Amino acid sequence: MSGTSSEAKVESPGPLVHLSSLIKRPLLDPQGEAIGRVQDLIVRVGERTHPPITGAVVRIEGRDLFVPVDKIAGIGQGKVSFIGSRVDLRRFERRPGELLLAHDLLARHIINMVGVRLVRANEIELAEVDGEWQVVGVDPSSRPVLRRLMPGGLSRGIRPGSLLDWGSIEPFV
Repeated sequence: MSGTSSEAKVESPGPLVHLSSLIKRPLLDPQGEAIGRVQDLIVRVGERTHPPITGAVVRIEGRDLFVPVDKIAGIGQGKVSFIGSRVDLRRFERRPGELLLAHDLLARHIINMVGVRLVRANEIELAEVDGEWQVVGVDPSSRPVLRRLMPGGLSRGIRPGSLLDWGSIEPFV
């Protein structure tokens, strides 16, 4: 990992996926039909430097349901596909140690422990590491805000700003 004295930079092992590119996207069944909409991604914090994604909160027929990460494919292509045959219809309930990335962290203030300063998490960056999707960084720059405001084709050309490694931040949750 490289960085300056005020921030730790992300060195991702693979292409980064922006959390904002997945939130509010349709959850597709194996035939490509929308069966719901992704509301959030869930990670378990505190056990590892880069928390793994454990699942998604998906709204299906007005209910927020948990879909485990092993039933999800397509994250790297900016889509979310359901690869299971059944959905558990019990409402989603947060468990201890879980963080909802969009609800709890996106566009909120966090502490950059390298340089000890307050920054805003304008984007959460995900990457596949050894076959597992993890939170690898946070983009505090204004580029993610600009990317969300621009039309789809133009927004793809906006690269992430200065990324902070997840291991160097402390969320207020």
